[in-house]
Amino acid sequence: PLILGSALGVVSTLLGIEYPYIIDKTILSVRELATPFALMILGGDFRFRSFVRNFAVVSLTGVLRLVIIPAAALAMFFIIGYSGLEMGVIISVFCTPVAVSSYVMAYEMDCDYELAGQIVVFTSVISVATIFLSIYFSRMFGII
Repeated sequence: PLILGSALGVVSTLLGIEYPYIIDKTILSVRELATPFALMILGGDFRFRSFVRNFAVVSLTGVLRLVIIPAAALAMFFIIGYSGLEMGVIISVFCTPVAVSSYVMAYEMDCDYELAGQIVVFTSVISVATIFLSIYFSRMFGII
């Protein structure tokens, strides 16, 4: 459904299709609710016993996604010469948690969707601290 919806959206945009107000408003409302609703479903589906079993993989993925990759990206772009607002944008791109859609994609492709969901939940919770610390230290060192 995710791929089909994306494809239909691209085709609709390329063809310049104008939808009636009521349909357009409904689509916008669903779009705004999709991510929070998916996170609530993931939270309800979260199994602590399974999380403990997958803790090594989940924590390694979390550290890579929220610490190692953002640090490498910030260092690379700083060396290139970016600063200020550009570095703020880079932080907002590279310091974000794993996308909720990865859970849906894993489920639809008959993969380990439970692990994907745990990674989404873990990185979403931890990213609150890592985003704050990334911004704090970047400001402290004059990067942004």
